[in-house]
Amino acid sequence: LNSFQWGLDQRIHGATSISGGKVRRVESEFTRKWRTKSEVRRGGITVDRNEVMDLSGRDFSFDPRTLELRPEPGGGQHGMSFDDTGRKFVCSNSDHLQLIEFNDLVSNPNPSHEMPSSRQSIAVDGAAAEVFRQSPDEPWRVLRTKWRVAGVVPGLIEGGGRPSGYFTGATGVTIYRGDAYEPDFVGDAFIADCGSNLIHRKKLRRSLDGLSLVGERAADEAQSEFLASTDNWFRPVQFYNAPDGCLWVVDMYRETIEHPWSLPPHLKRHLDLDSGRDRGRLWRLSPDQPTLGKEHSYFQSQEPSAWVRGLEHPNGWHRDTAARLLHQAQAPEAVPGLRGLLAHSPHPLARLHALQVLSGYGALADADWARAARDSEPAIRRHAFQKLGITLRQRPAVETQTATSLLLAAAEVETDPLARLEIAFSLGAVSGTEKFTALKSLLKRGPALVQDAVIHAAAGLESKLWLEGVAAETIAHETYLTELARVIGRRAESSEMGPVLERAFQISSAASAMTLVDALADGAARRGRRLAEFDGTHRLPAWFDTALALATNGSRGSLAAVRLLAWDERSGTGARLVSWLASGPDDIAEAARGSLRRHLEVFTNSILFRTAWGAAKPTRRTALVDLWLRQTEGARTLLAAATDHAVDSHEWNAAQIVALRNHSDADVQTTARRRVGEPPASRQAVIEQFVGSLGLHGDPTKGAAHFKERCATCHAFHGEGTVLGPDLASVAANGPEKLLVAILDPNREVAPNFAAWTAETAEGETLSGIKLRDTATTVTLRQAGGTELTLDRTRLRR
Repeated sequence: LNSFQWGLDQRIHGATSISGGKVRRVESEFTRKWRTKSEVRRGGITVDRNEVMDLSGRDFSFDPRTLELRPEPGGGQHGMSFDDTGRKFVCSNSDHLQLIEFNDLVSNPNPSHEMPSSRQSIAVDGAAAEVFRQSPDEPWRVLRTKWRVAGVVPGLIEGGGRPSGYFTGATGVTIYRGDAYEPDFVGDAFIADCGSNLIHRKKLRRSLDGLSLVGERAADEAQSEFLASTDNWFRPVQFYNAPDGCLWVVDMYRETIEHPWSLPPHLKRHLDLDSGRDRGRLWRLSPDQPTLGKEHSYFQSQEPSAWVRGLEHPNGWHRDTAARLLHQAQAPEAVPGLRGLLAHSPHPLARLHALQVLSGYGALADADWARAARDSEPAIRRHAFQKLGITLRQRPAVETQTATSLLLAAAEVETDPLARLEIAFSLGAVSGTEKFTALKSLLKRGPALVQDAVIHAAAGLESKLWLEGVAAETIAHETYLTELARVIGRRAESSEMGPVLERAFQISSAASAMTLVDALADGAARRGRRLAEFDGTHRLPAWFDTALALATNGSRGSLAAVRLLAWDERSGTGARLVSWLASGPDDIAEAARGSLRRHLEVFTNSILFRTAWGAAKPTRRTALVDLWLRQTEGARTLLAAATDHAVDSHEWNAAQIVALRNHSDADVQTTARRRVGEPPASRQAVIEQFVGSLGLHGDPTKGAAHFKERCATCHAFHGEGTVLGPDLASVAANGPEKLLVAILDPNREVAPNFAAWTAETAEGETLSGIKLRDTATTVTLRQAGGTELTLDRTRLRR
């Protein structure tokens, strides 16, 4: 748990790192007394049941008055910060700047729709971005080179150099909110790289769609860092916006920053990994001409009216502290001053804080809501719309007419995309059909993330929105119509599916029609239903014939046709898909692979793959094996083909071999272990066997080809490949020994966010991947190649 921050919502927020965990509040004499006082202040109302929360991929917050705990969107590592308007930032070792684009936990759950991940990388230079280190090689690296030259230890003699220059230890992301630096610094992101002894700065600007942000280097730091130390012991890990307007730095001050598991034993035994554990430093990043000691006497006052004035201070620490004091005091006499601030302050951030503090007091009147919802500052409108949604979910209907009216009116006129996003989420709490016109308006105006939120909020209005969208837009908005179709399919209501399917058949563009029908079928399949059940006019076979004709003719509809054929259950279609995967053009092969994942014939006739093996390109054979392994019968067929020498087991990758060795079917497991052998008893012995290879000279051309063939399905390097495991740029920066260990003993050091999960479905499929999201209704896995697979919990066996 790290990076505790006072939030605009009067809660204390913290980051959870990547380890996750199931947590609850400790019940003790102290917490019971604290909560008893809180309940007395709140009139004896108890709402907190102290349930266990799963924080995998999430952060948390708690109410400092009631100790009520709740999950928050997040999922970074060490470091979390808010900007002045409450937008949240996190980071992880190499992925140094990430934005939480929205709070998916404040929206109504929709079992038929999954929002995309709220956590997005926003640095223009990518995750493992370049850094400009000024410190020399660490002493242990210098010593290692000397030992190699002397022959004391084996390994590559690096000539005094080493691979470096990428983020490998990003930590403590913080948005500057002070007033001691030039105004241009306000809102900049500061990130430490404790492994490279430096502090990096990013300027933030809005993305083209107005919803996200983009982080890029300052013009005067294109080839340098905001701060780079020559001291190897300088290990910045955290920042704080201080009362003096400066950033303060927490320096861990440690000789070696490296996980013990990441160091080869022959090197680790020569290092003192505890060196520096009794030390630490604080630094103040002061400007050349500091203007410290500004007047803040209102904190010495016990008068709430003085604290209200503090909300107008230019320093974010002062505003937060004033808000905290007001929230602690719960002083009714402060309400008029707060209301006046909300109505008349010339400072937008003061009006924003006033809105939040009044909300914490439960003192927002109808006039306050209306004023905030029409404020000239988009951030204030955004927070007002979010709070209106919370109000709708928590209060009786008789109290929520104002909230509903404001949301419905704003949906038609709101110009800010972020504010529209909050309106869409909040409309999910509006019952009935009165929200249809507002949703339709938001859907047309977008952008894409707003459309996702609208679909999430539709709650039974999906088919009506889809039919009107098809009629009015003539497929101009195919992306949102496709997602609407998928949701309609997952609802699997006959009264909706029949009319939607029939209307899709009437669309003049064959490619668009096939895309929408495929989405309907995909949604229905997630509920265990077949599209043919809803084909009242029996037009599907003719559409499949058309798809077969279009599939490989090179037209715009080819890929849509191949995807649609996933649902063609007629004999022979599976064989065609396998043939296209094995030897078709790359785009057709990729579409065929996706279709084969969903094709029913493949599950009962996996012998199809055997005939395709010989014609398949090496990179396609990995996909064939993955498909074989989805069913127990397929695994048996694969092993039989290997026994008959129709398939070469040397072409199976490590993950596939592990899946066979540990298969849930005992016969498959026994046969596999006979075929591929038992795993080595000691991985360390294997590593020692290959240590001598570090002295060989590499061939970058051959290495690049090997990377594309064997590594790129799970790893990225310099923008190529798939981010399933760690980015290899961050691995390379740690030297060849660590890379050798990672290749030969990949399970020695696995961060929780890279752990592999296996899912078994009700249909008997076995699917593996990295768990991206885990909700009450779905589990989303990212598989090799970057495919994301969302599984309904109702269809999961385990």
